[in-house]
Amino acid sequence: MEKNQRKSSSERDTSKATAAVVSKADEFAFQLKSRIDRYQRNGYLSLGSIAGKLADDEIEKPRGGYRWLRSDVKRLLERIEKLDSSFNKDGKASLARFFS
Repeated sequence: MEKNQRKSSSERDTSKATAAVVSKADEFAFQLKSRIDRYQRNGYLSLGSIAGKLADDEIEKPRGGYRWLRSDVKRLLERIEKLDSSFNKDGKASLARFFS
């Protein structure tokens, strides 16, 4: 391949970039872990109520903005659970409480 030719997207090695994005997302989720836990202890038990509280507290989302959706909170909790199985101290999946 000549020096000036660009590799196609299927030829590029994006593993380092992907790892950096995942690492940044993991760090963001872990930083919110104690806040989410505190919300739950204070009665914010639904995905929607947690989303509203995050917005009220002006917690900025990773890609900007302050409008948190239930789906954002669900993904955040899934990431936290993956990172730290001790997040849920009663031994059940944290998300199970939202769907029972």
